[in-house]
Order: sequence, then structure tokens, then C-alpha cells
Amino acid sequence: MASPLTNTARSNAPICILWLCGAILLGFSQMTCAQTGTTELIRGESKDVLVPVLVLDKKRTDQIRSMGPGLHSLDARELTNVEVSDLTAKDFHIFDDGKEQKIERLTLQPDSLIGFTAAGIGKWVAPDPADSGLGLFTGPPHWVAYLIAYAQPPSAKGSCHQIAVKVDRPDSLVYARAGYCNWGNSAADPLAGTELEDQIASILNSGARSRVSLPLTTFSSFRDTDDVVTNVVLGFPENSWRAFNCDKPPTMEVLGIAYAKDKTVAARFSDLENLGSLSFVGETIPNLAPRTPGHCIDYVLPYQYETQIKLAPGEYTLRVAFKDGKKFGRAETAFVVPTFDKKRLAISDVTLSRRYRKVSSGPQDDTTVLPGAYVPLVSKGFEVTPTADARFKKSEPFDFYFEVYAPQPEHPVATIEAHLRIQDAKTGEVVKDLQPVDAAPYAKLGDPIIPVGGAIDISGLPSGSYRLEVQATDSAGNATTWRAADFTIE
Repeated sequence: MASPLTNTARSNAPICILWLCGAILLGFSQMTCAQTGTTELIRGESKDVLVPVLVLDKKRTDQIRSMGPGLHSLDARELTNVEVSDLTAKDFHIFDDGKEQKIERLTLQPDSLIGFTAAGIGKWVAPDPADSGLGLFTGPPHWVAYLIAYAQPPSAKGSCHQIAVKVDRPDSLVYARAGYCNWGNSAADPLAGTELEDQIASILNSGARSRVSLPLTTFSSFRDTDDVVTNVVLGFPENSWRAFNCDKPPTMEVLGIAYAKDKTVAARFSDLENLGSLSFVGETIPNLAPRTPGHCIDYVLPYQYETQIKLAPGEYTLRVAFKDGKKFGRAETAFVVPTFDKKRLAISDVTLSRRYRKVSSGPQDDTTVLPGAYVPLVSKGFEVTPTADARFKKSEPFDFYFEVYAPQPEHPVATIEAHLRIQDAKTGEVVKDLQPVDAAPYAKLGDPIIPVGGAIDISGLPSGSYRLEVQATDSAGNATTWRAADFTIE
């Protein structure tokens, strides 16, 4: 039977870390296996520009860097006084194309994850330490950053502007994004208008054979009570390790374009991940763990990229291109965005997974993030990592995730159940009919979106092609359509 996600050995919080020339470099990041906290972005929303800013104490930073390359025992507690966290709006000056702007508001962003921070809003997923064979590690603190808002000056759509941030505090190192472009989807498409975009677009439109296989999948979920969001999951080649020159770190770039049925561009996204050093929203931070010259070794590469796009109901084709300097690849898939009626019982697509992790209660469960940011798939305190590769071995975990939308009636219905079954993809025969899952334990008071995650034992099924189907019903007699996810057992 289907079982809910439980706190097993697989639910330990994954941490992506980086070993450089024998010294451990701080490595919690947006490239972790599950993104947590508020995503640090810059965007023009409601005529505001939001600028995340990190301020470090230069004297303390220099002191740590002077400790020498054998900095293996650096404890996170020693780094808690590196950032400057007692500033107010009066201490900041922000300039847009050289003209100082009035700061509308400043908020603290605690537990900001400093690491391989990408340029876009997606999530780069890397192996857990257990998966990559890594042993002991030293983790960084979750530093406090600032989020500054100012009114966006008038500008033409598509124009780009420079940002400069100054702080009235001696011996401070200030890190903030250097600019922004006035695009409606700039946060989700940071490569738009750049030379990198042209390079990736040439791969996307090229007739050349893809050098690597890139599994690609999409599925719908509910971002909020009025929205259906399309989740995109792209798998990368299975090369978990790479040695590279410390002074010339590699980058990974992704570009995706969704085409409507009439061949017009309906949405697009892009992202860039600089893999060689600590950074804050794309701005490089000096390595606090000193390194010796030469090639960096034992570097863990991300194996998957996830993002979310908004599309109107309809039929689409998604084309995605990937480049990491040495390799490139393309992938394409067709999908349908379903119609969503918020007055009726509804169900999202079902996605499959091999892994999940326990997340802290509070903001993570409430998915408190900036507008447009990636919303993780969390069910009963566990975040599910969807997989782009639906080929499973009998010994592997087989997890699932979907969402039920239950409109709030004047008199709540007594029961909502989820029904799951596995069919033989060739014959249509139901080979596993699971007991109904009561949705009540997964629901949150006042929230019509019910995220359901769990696991199924597939070890007894023979090798072959299958389909997992899910449907929701309530005690008032309402039923959703069946949603399905195809998979194979090898």
C-alpha cells in the first residue's frame, strides 16, 4: 500500500559541499538538494526594484583568510561574526544608473544561504554527501542579508540598468547584484539579451546531434488558490565529479522555451550557475577557506535543474538546451496545462521521486517566498525532489507527490480520499490497487490545497512499463479526473 513519507535514513537533509585543493569551501547553497528559505532575487514587481545585499566585516574576513590553507577544522561558529547585521536604511545608499534612489523599505533576510547562488529562480540539485561518497565536512553559517526596495525609475521595456550600493560603515565588503533589465520575466530569464543567450539559443535551434541524453519532464501543481503552475525538471549527465582550474571555474547554463500550439513563444526561462566559488546572487565572494594554487578537485556537480513557469490552459511543446562548457544537449517534450476551476474538486498531475528530506516547520511549510520564486513540493514536513528519469530499479525508493484542491464549502465535507493504482502500460490491467488515502492528515487549516506525498513498494512487480494513476473523491459524490505518470521497472 501507499505509505506517507516518514523520517527514515533517506530523509536526512541533503547538503551539497565543495572540496577545493584539500580545504573545505563553504558550500550550503541554492544548489542544495532542496532549496530552503527565501530566494534572493532582484526583480521589478509592482514598480519596485528589490535588491538583496550582503555586508561582511573586512577585518574579520581577512583574519580568517590568514589562517592558512590547512583550514580543515574551521567551525561554523567561528564565522557567525563575519557578516554585518546591525545596519538600518540610513546606513545604505543605492544608485540606479548613477542616480541615488530613495529607499522605500529595508528588511532583514535571516538564514540566507551563501554558496553557489544561481542567477535565476530555479533550483540546481546535487547529490547528497552519502550519494557522492563524501565524509566529514564543515558547513557555513546561515548569514543575515538585507533586502532593499526602491521605486523603479521610468525606463523602456527591455532596457538594462546598473545598480551600485554603498554602506556608511568603515571596513565593509558589500555584495549586491550589479544591475537589472526591465523585462516582465527578468527574474526567471536572466540570460535574456546576453551573449550567453545567443550561444545557448544556437544549441537549441541547431540541427546537430545532442552530445548527452537529457531526461525532461513537466507536471502541473497549484501555486495558490487561483493558479496552476507548470513544473519543469531537467536531468543532467551522470558525472558527479570534476576537477577544474580554480581560476577558471566552469558554468552551467540552461535555456527553455515553451511554444503554444500555434508555434508562438508562450513562456521562457533561463539560468546560469557559476560553479567555482562562493557567491551571493551571482556576485563572487572571496574564498574564506584559503586554497593552494593549482587544480581544484573533488567537485560535486548538480545532476538536475528544476523551475516553474506559468502558462494558460492549453497544449504546449517545451524545448530546453543545456551547456556546461564541455558538454551540450537538447531535450523536448509535449504537455498539456489543464483547466482549473476553483469552485470544483480538482487534482494536480502526479510526479515521481526517488528522494525526499525532512524540512523545518514554519516558513518552509508555508512556502513564504518572493513572488515568482520556486515553490518546493512539501507534504507533512517532507520536501519531495521530483525526478526527470522515470526508470526505476526494484530496489530503489519509489515515491510520489500530487496535490488535491478542495474548495471551501459552507459546510465542509466529511471525507476527501485519494485513490492510487498501478496499471500495466501495455495491457491496461491494474496490477496494484492501493487502499484509499485519507487526505485529512495532509491538509492545513484554511488551505484548500492539500499536498499528498508517499511511497509505494514496487519490489514485487516484474520488469516492464507501468502507469501510476491517481484520483480524488469526496463524500459528497464529487470525483476528479484520473492523473497519470508513466514509469518503467528495470
